[in-house]
Amino acid sequence: SVRKYAQSSDFFNNFPGSLGFGFIRYVRKDEFNQYMKRQKLFRPDFSLKQLSLKNEKDYFIIETIEPWENNLQAVGLDIGSESRRRDAGLRAIDLGIPTLTAPITLVQTDRQEVGFLYLLPSYKDGVIPKTLEEKRQNFIGWSYTPLISSALIEYLDKSIDSKLIIELKDSNGDLIYRDGRNPDERFNEPDKWMVDSISVGGRKWILRGATVYNPNIHVTFLISF
Repeated sequence: SVRKYAQSSDFFNNFPGSLGFGFIRYVRKDEFNQYMKRQKLFRPDFSLKQLSLKNEKDYFIIETIEPWENNLQAVGLDIGSESRRRDAGLRAIDLGIPTLTAPITLVQTDRQEVGFLYLLPSYKDGVIPKTLEEKRQNFIGWSYTPLISSALIEYLDKSIDSKLIIELKDSNGDLIYRDGRNPDERFNEPDKWMVDSISVGGRKWILRGATVYNPNIHVTFLISF
């Protein structure tokens, strides 16, 4: 079960920035009422929660997540009712690969910090279909983990030279992280910062860097996911 898996996993060591591990069920519109009846048989307090979009097609419902006690606010949430979560979910279905959302605010934390959902698509019989039509017909849901940027950045800091200031942005321009230290005088102008990009869950992140001191140092980005 998801709970047994969670109890055997040290999320904060094995999955930097992770708040837990759960499952999001794909529920078609014509199956929704029956789905809710089944859930309420075992969990009478189970209810649908939605965000900004009026969802009239299908539902992407967070069915369970562990550690349960720390993620109660997320249970029952239809991630298909918010555009960034929905776009990532649909992309994961069609591509059959793990997919990261654009930066979002997670519902289970009251801290106003950047978060993400990392979505792994699941299909019937555990096999990724070959065609797009088969993927959509045989899709079940997503195994997923919610991530917070602060813990993720703490992990990144351990992988980067301490003399390097970093700024990390999503490809859509959203700021994920910016080191508050002052750069070496060579990098006073933003366009003089070193620039690289990394791919994370199908999204492109732009990584800009500048040294804190020692103008002769050569810094290379060494980050892996």
